[in-house]
Amino acid sequence: MKLYPLLQSQLGVFYDCMKYPQVMQYNIPCIVPLTDNIDLDRVEAALQTIFAARKELKTRFLIDDNGEPRQYIDEDKTLTIVRREMPEADFQEYAHHGFCRPFDIMGEEPLIRAELVTTPAKKYLLVDIHHMVTDGTSYLVLFPQSDLPLAYEGKPLTFLGTSLKYLEVTHNLSA
Repeated sequence: MKLYPLLQSQLGVFYDCMKYPQVMQYNIPCIVPLTDNIDLDRVEAALQTIFAARKELKTRFLIDDNGEPRQYIDEDKTLTIVRREMPEADFQEYAHHGFCRPFDIMGEEPLIRAELVTTPAKKYLLVDIHHMVTDGTSYLVLFPQSDLPLAYEGKPLTFLGTSLKYLEVTHNLSA
C-alpha cells in the first residue's frame, strides 16, 4: 500500500477529528429528492459506479510508525447502500436529525454513506461525505450535477483519475 502525507489543509481537520471524534462539523450531507419514476436499482448501481471510479472516496487514514498521519487508497473498500421505507413525517426527522452521524476518521467504514429512502409520497437519496475526502464544490459535481446522472444513464464519468493528483504532488514534495 502506498502511503501519502496529508496536505497542510487536511492536517487541521484530521487532528480536530481525532481530538473531537463525535463532532460532525466536517460532514457534508445532501438530500436529493428523486423523481417518482426513477429506478432505485439503477440509482444504487450508479452510486456503486461512482464509488468505484472516484478513488478519493476510498481514502483511508492511519498513523505510521513514526507517529505521522498518512493517507492511502483502499482499493478493496466497498460501499453499502441502505434502503429504507418510512412515512414522510418520519423521513423529515430522520433526514435532518438521524441520518448524519460522526465518521470514524480511522475506522473501517468508508468516509461516505448513502441511503435510498422511499416514503408514500416521494423517493430520496441521502448522502453524507466527510470533508477529508471531498470539499463542497467537488461534492456538488460528484453527485447531483454530474456523476449521478451520467452513471444512472450508463455513460462514462468525466475527469476520472485527475482528483488524486494531489497525492502524487504531496508525495513528491515530501520526498
